[in-house]
Amino acid sequence: MGSPTSHPTASPTVHPSTSPTANPTATPTPYTDYEPPDKSSKIRSTYGRVGLAQIFDYFPSTGAEMSSSQIASDASRYDLVWASFSPQAWQSANPQALISRYYIIEEDNIMVSGHNLQWWQQNHPDWILYACSSNGTPTHDYAYVPSDSYADVPLNFHDPDVVQYQVQSLISYAQANDYNALALDEVIFDDFMVGGNPELGQTENTGEYACGTWNDDGTFNTVYSGPSDPTWTQDILNWVADAKQAASSAGLAVIANHPIGSTSSQNEQALISNVDGEVDEDGFSDYGNYQSSSLASFFMSTYKYMEWVEAQGVAFIDIDRFTLNGQTSVTSDQLEYAIGTYMMGNEGNADLFAAANNGSTYGYGVENYHQEYATALGPPCSAMYEDSVNQQIYYRRFQNGMVVVNSGGDGTENATLPSDHTYTDLEGRAVTNPLPVASNDAWVLTTPGGNGCT
Repeated sequence: MGSPTSHPTASPTVHPSTSPTANPTATPTPYTDYEPPDKSSKIRSTYGRVGLAQIFDYFPSTGAEMSSSQIASDASRYDLVWASFSPQAWQSANPQALISRYYIIEEDNIMVSGHNLQWWQQNHPDWILYACSSNGTPTHDYAYVPSDSYADVPLNFHDPDVVQYQVQSLISYAQANDYNALALDEVIFDDFMVGGNPELGQTENTGEYACGTWNDDGTFNTVYSGPSDPTWTQDILNWVADAKQAASSAGLAVIANHPIGSTSSQNEQALISNVDGEVDEDGFSDYGNYQSSSLASFFMSTYKYMEWVEAQGVAFIDIDRFTLNGQTSVTSDQLEYAIGTYMMGNEGNADLFAAANNGSTYGYGVENYHQEYATALGPPCSAMYEDSVNQQIYYRRFQNGMVVVNSGGDGTENATLPSDHTYTDLEGRAVTNPLPVASNDAWVLTTPGGNGCT
């Protein structure tokens, strides 16, 4: 397993210079009162700074890995390591951080239990989860989490005995190996599993779905009737609730990877009430699709969910991936967009991770630190607010600067900055006023003197 290369740094690139759409200019209303942070979460406060999460310190599908010396040198930068395989190194270098043990909740984790397929076939064949064809016909294909890189056996987590076994084995392993948190993956409300598990010697069949178990007498026990069976959703919620109760008793935090939904959904509310942190892998970038005009509302929906989660004292982990066209590094403009959108919603309970694709020296498992993360905007003056004329443009002012986002897909628009300040961008370059902001783009601006709120 190779060690990561040196930390990437962004090369400054000029923001798009497309002629802005003609708009009446309006001066944003100044804010003089600082916005108080939300009630604290399990991560250390990120109020007034860019808080950072490390996503995996080893990624098995690529062999990417952070070395122990790199962890010792850089651990102080991070509030959370989601899915660590070197917990002792992190704990030694940064006792304040949450260091979490990775676990896919639909499976047994062979590294935790030591149980391979043969063990399960001999000891608990009735717990193994199988797939059905699209018409509901049972098969002998093992259910499979797509792109899983482990030879982990899928289990029928509808069975309370299975859940108790999973949770207890996970917590015991975490306690014995210096973890203080659990990283729960694939917390998804739809039955997303397919049939045919290549990690267990089968051929993947995407037309199948996880559906039930085989009994000793050769009959089949159907658990799920299809990919949208509400029983699956309830089983996911029950699993997380059981894990949260047991983890809290053991002094462990629970951080779940879950695609965001409606904040008015009872399922979303039940989930967030039973976690200490929520990982959003779409983030504000949607894997690089954020610049599509069809996703003009994507920024606002993510922002509202982020604010809702943080207000409940739950940490929000904003993962911004830029994976289009096979890119292996994040551009300067993409990094500024990631930081800017994150700062719009950071109320002291949020962390950021920005990266491109996955490879042996980039993406998950590698440290993706950028010097721009150290930009000291300071405490926010207010919550995000909308331009009084152009409703695509949003602002947030900070003690040492401001962030501007164009959330729409209608082309470049003018943002009017406070006239009594001078601003430079994230790369230290002077900007004009009014400031042309391209579609679905962000600017992170600093102003001297610490008077950004006046």
